[in-house]
Amino acid sequence: MFDELMDLVFPRSCAGCGAWDTSLCAACASDLAGSWTDASWRAPYLLHPRLSREGLAVPGDFEPAFPVFSLGEYQGRRRRAIIAWKNVVDRELTDAVSRIVEARALELAGALRARDAKPAGAPRVDGRILVVPAPSRFRRRHDGRFVAGHIARAVAKGLTEAGVRANVVDALRTGSARGSGLRGRCRKTSLIRARHEFRTELNCVVADDVLTSGATLAGCARALEKAGARVVFAAVLAAAADPRNRRANVI
Repeated sequence: MFDELMDLVFPRSCAGCGAWDTSLCAACASDLAGSWTDASWRAPYLLHPRLSREGLAVPGDFEPAFPVFSLGEYQGRRRRAIIAWKNVVDRELTDAVSRIVEARALELAGALRARDAKPAGAPRVDGRILVVPAPSRFRRRHDGRFVAGHIARAVAKGLTEAGVRANVVDALRTGSARGSGLRGRCRKTSLIRARHEFRTELNCVVADDVLTSGATLAGCARALEKAGARVVFAAVLAAAADPRNRRANVI
């Protein structure tokens, strides 16, 4: 009764297209679900020189530190839905996005168990997995807009339903830093750290909303590695265009 009254006072509209009476319409939900694709090659902060020869790849060739599986491009309905989700507290929208991620996480579980499973490139991982959300500012946590945490819980639930022992651990924190562009992003991600009490040798999956340059995920990986863990892959809702293709970033 209360929810119906609130819908009369504050009518719902789809986060992706603006259709009335729903937080996420069927068409936008289908678009947001997408399919997993490894977008790590478009994240310059995650690329490093290869140290050994493997097939046609030779030492010195650049390769990603780990795969980053994205459900689609950061554009259109998916982009509008993600921006809306990050800026409002909408339980119905959170539940809808979480159900999508949970269902898709079943595919990631298959990739963990078999090298030839899709998405291609996922490593074989045995034993328990920790799903770690990328850190967020205190205000976002306090306001209930910790979207990376929601994504992490959905990924862990999907993996568990598929038979993978997965637990969510909110292990990362970040400080505040000013600045924009690549330099500002680098300063911000350099402040990412693991909680003092967090120590583990388990493999980790990092969850976040959008992949841009890879700086945040690289900062997460460094902090987790200092705590003894290893990141095997990251899962995001969307991947932005490669920043190296933007004229503003050409030096």
